[in-house]
Amino acid sequence: MNLSFSRRLPLYVLAATTILAVALFPWPQAGRRWLSGELGIVEIPTIIFALWGVWEAIGIIRDRRRLPHTAMVWWFALFAVALFVFAGEEASWGQSWFHWETPADYARINRQGETNLHNLSSLTEEIPKTMLIAAALFGGILWPIWAWAKKRGPYLGQGWFSWIWPSSLIWPAAALTWVMRISERLLVATDMEDRFRPQYIAIRESIEIYAVLFMLAYLWDVRRRMKAESPTPA
Repeated sequence: MNLSFSRRLPLYVLAATTILAVALFPWPQAGRRWLSGELGIVEIPTIIFALWGVWEAIGIIRDRRRLPHTAMVWWFALFAVALFVFAGEEASWGQSWFHWETPADYARINRQGETNLHNLSSLTEEIPKTMLIAAALFGGILWPIWAWAKKRGPYLGQGWFSWIWPSSLIWPAAALTWVMRISERLLVATDMEDRFRPQYIAIRESIEIYAVLFMLAYLWDVRRRMKAESPTPA
């Protein structure tokens, strides 16, 4: 995957989702199943992209001697763990596919009766999502706008921090994350979320897929730089 493809990938996902949403608009139940259902075009790729990100993070950890400082491995280890947990949560740790019964005691405290953590309360769902959206805003929208205005390169500064901060070139996924977020809030503000429920659910799920694509593009770009530059460890 070259850098140009990593920038276009979110647009490909958007195009596929939009085409399917328009095609299934007259059949809302089918739309909900194929867009945001457990085996839908949004849910399954989200899991795949999260696991792809885990693979990229593991590759960075394995080749840590090519990083400016080997202690940075802990930063990328956080991404490996977080994306693995994210993928597991999206699939309810396999329950979405194998359909086992949720223990009765746990089902009573889970808002959707599933085997996951993010549905235990509104906080366990909203806090991680808010952190992802904030990261997309600062690292994928505001920083690229500033870099473009100042005519800087795609990386912020030199040295180890330029490896921590995302490239300004991977902005499409971050921008789409916020397009979906604003669309979701507009539906809620106008009390239209129930009228267009399948589309509303698909929009909510799309926030996650584009946020995951933003992290995947970031990790992939770091690996690409490691192979190209091979810096000497500090």
